[in-house]
Amino acid sequence: EASVYLHQLAHPGAQVGYSYRLASTANEAHSLMVGADVGTSVWHRHSIGVFVLPRVGYRLRTAGGFHAEVNMHVGYLQGVLASESVALVNGAIVSSGRAGYPYAYLGPSVGVGYAIRAVGVTPFARIGAQWQLPVFDQSLMRLVAAVGAEVAFR
Repeated sequence: EASVYLHQLAHPGAQVGYSYRLASTANEAHSLMVGADVGTSVWHRHSIGVFVLPRVGYRLRTAGGFHAEVNMHVGYLQGVLASESVALVNGAIVSSGRAGYPYAYLGPSVGVGYAIRAVGVTPFARIGAQWQLPVFDQSLMRLVAAVGAEVAFR
């Protein structure tokens, strides 16, 4: 699957992922899904984020092709600063580079999609809340969204 990714619903990015049906009922109406996404987002003049986000979820699919899903994501986010930062060390201002910070990135998402079986493509939309931690001495909730399409490989 490939999608446009929105960090904080305002900072654009992209992600690619893979989903695998781990278990399902005979008619595939109920499925336990596992997958992972790799992506990036750009917060203009602030930072660039690169993430790896494995997920596990449940998908309900109707006979007509509509599906609804609930996922839990647990992953890693690396922030890279948009410009050089500085730090105060022993009373002197020194360069800290642009390395940014590593974060745990976890939280739920919900989504919907519709399978266009004639061409094997399922457009989808997901929205969720990802907790980014640690951010200094706290965790921050980031609203995220993804709109894209998945292609069935059989």
